[in-house]
Amino acid sequence: MTQVIIRGYRPTLLLALATAIVLVVTACVSRSAGEAELGSIWQAWSELQAAGDAPLSVRTAAAGAIQGMLIEAEEPPYPFLVTLRDRQPRVPTSVPKGMEDVWRTWEVVRQKQPDLDAKTLASSAIRGMVASVGITSSAYLDAEAYVQAKESIAGRYEGIGAYVRDQDGEIVIIGTFAGGPAERAGLKAGDVIEAVSGESVQGRSLEEAVALVRGPEGSQVTLRVRSSGQEPREVEVTRGTIQLSSVDWQLLPGAIGYLTIVEFRQNTPEALTEALEDFKKAEGMALILDLRGNPGGDLAAAISVASQFLKSGIVMYEVDNQGNRADLPVEEGGLATDIPMAVLVDQFSASASEVVAGALQDYGRARVFGSQTYGKGTTNSFRELGDGSAIYVPVAHWYTPLGRQIEGVGIEPDEVATPTPQEQAQGVDAPLVAAYDYLDAQLPLFR
Repeated sequence: MTQVIIRGYRPTLLLALATAIVLVVTACVSRSAGEAELGSIWQAWSELQAAGDAPLSVRTAAAGAIQGMLIEAEEPPYPFLVTLRDRQPRVPTSVPKGMEDVWRTWEVVRQKQPDLDAKTLASSAIRGMVASVGITSSAYLDAEAYVQAKESIAGRYEGIGAYVRDQDGEIVIIGTFAGGPAERAGLKAGDVIEAVSGESVQGRSLEEAVALVRGPEGSQVTLRVRSSGQEPREVEVTRGTIQLSSVDWQLLPGAIGYLTIVEFRQNTPEALTEALEDFKKAEGMALILDLRGNPGGDLAAAISVASQFLKSGIVMYEVDNQGNRADLPVEEGGLATDIPMAVLVDQFSASASEVVAGALQDYGRARVFGSQTYGKGTTNSFRELGDGSAIYVPVAHWYTPLGRQIEGVGIEPDEVATPTPQEQAQGVDAPLVAAYDYLDAQLPLFR
């Protein structure tokens, strides 16, 4: 048999060469995918720098990103970081200044654990970076959580129908939708969610925990929850499609309306208009606006809501990170600009609900009852990253019409009203009673 030789190479050598070429191409493809994910890390760092009120520490951000990757890879800091110091390969020019060790950590982890998903590793790095830089009200959302966040703003989503809040590092249920999956499963306000389908939520952001809980209608999720004074228990919930009705109202005795807004969504202004029209048809004479437990939401919706009760002026103004001021004016045509009003707030009233309460208080349109609000007053924006995930960062700070800062301060009620333990045991809503008595005293005795 004649052996064929091509340019001096025997077939065995050609096979080895071809194999080497395949390996090189494979490595290049893999590196290319890794570089795409690395690009999301660098993009996140750039967005965080733009959002900071003051220059951010690149060392702190890099340390957070490295810690996030090591946690994901289950690599102990020692001896990994010692090994990293000895590894000084040439860093690509695409790596931002100060982020060289982030790139080195990425390379070492990927070499040690080639099966570790690049997107997962990048997400952990970004999550660690966002948590480390200390920008209040910032958050990282993976691609799935980002899609769900946009759905929630639009007024519907698939999940269990519960309001949750990050309270002292724990994910706490603050309310459930009437007749929704969570309520049917026996979940109540005050329950602490410890794990979702066996995955602990400790150390996760609120947005990440919510993403774990949500899922397609008809699917099931198991929550480990802890009620006050009780041992943790497993609760299985069948998810459903939640239509987010944000406005509810009723007419109390004495022609006093009681209107609740649970969150500000894109469909809230339309729902409020319908409620106020019904209130006028019922010949209501005064109104209690309940914003307790309202975590905020869509700012444009909040401006429209406040405008229903104000004749003119501004609802608020914001100052961006460059010091530029922008006024958000009252929209004309409010349906309830003259009736006596009271507003209810508590420590869970945040963001857009604080804007509304603050504006009505500044103009003397309503007396505010309850307790000090949360103090979240920033315009936040989603900055979508190259891999479909996003970071949620503040781009401006909010002020009431009279110049009171909301961020970190909140709205102080005109009258502090909190239920006593005895009133709580009896189911007495002390703030609501105080607001009702205040309005009742202003109306004609016989009505």
